[in-house]
Amino acid sequence: MTTKSFTESMTLLAELSLTAGRVTKKLDRGLAVHGVSFNEFLILHFLAQSNIGTKSRIELAESLGITASGIT
Repeated sequence: MTTKSFTESMTLLAELSLTAGRVTKKLDRGLAVHGVSFNEFLILHFLAQSNIGTKSRIELAESLGITASGIT
């Protein structure tokens, strides 16, 4: 990988991260009227779509891309 393509890749990664942060922030604001954050909504949605009790807290967190402490 050349320095230019590495720089372009890092720029793209930074832009994706910032965009994801902005989207999450907007979703958090929209869900706040219901008393939940976007991460909490994702956890509830995942649990509603799965067989509850078949995954550990750590497995659930890994499935959603959050930390295990974010589940509790």
